[in-house]
Amino acid sequence: MTDLIGWELNKAYDGIHWWAAAASRTIGAIIPGLICALNVKSVIEIGIANGFTTQVLARGLQANGGGKMYSCDINEFACTLCKQFISDGVEHESICSDSGTFDWKSIIEEIDLCYIDGDHSYEGCLKDVKNCLRLNPKIIIVHDYAGGQPGVVQASDELLADWNKIVIPERGDTGDYACAIFQRR
Repeated sequence: MTDLIGWELNKAYDGIHWWAAAASRTIGAIIPGLICALNVKSVIEIGIANGFTTQVLARGLQANGGGKMYSCDINEFACTLCKQFISDGVEHESICSDSGTFDWKSIIEEIDLCYIDGDHSYEGCLKDVKNCLRLNPKIIIVHDYAGGQPGVVQASDELLADWNKIVIPERGDTGDYACAIFQRR
């Protein structure tokens, strides 16, 4: 299942092997290459927190020639904070709302990549994945896919069972806070 994503990333890095990138175990090292390899031009980020992923996603879009990014969080401070991390050439909209009930179709018809790191309950993650699926994405990245988040794993696996999946541990070899990258087959 990982071959297609690995091949695309290897192509983007022009010979840097996928497994070398994965060995770094950081989503920050992988997302920009993934965005470039798959020619991602539009991104939804669900869950902003401290803005690290906002910055990583925006830099990936910038490296790929620019694009449109939507960041969504229920926390007003996070919605304001993320604006400082946007790179040149990236059009950005911050949305302070419950991502599980927000009507994405009211602002966009399709999206290339959805990054989900919002409500970690089964019901919350299920709503976020379903909402993203309505926008026909190429890629869905689900953060906290391990590390005591069984609801995230269950909801993602149920709705994305027929997608290619690779799981990337982010802390040590334990897989704590792993990230799952799902690619449409």
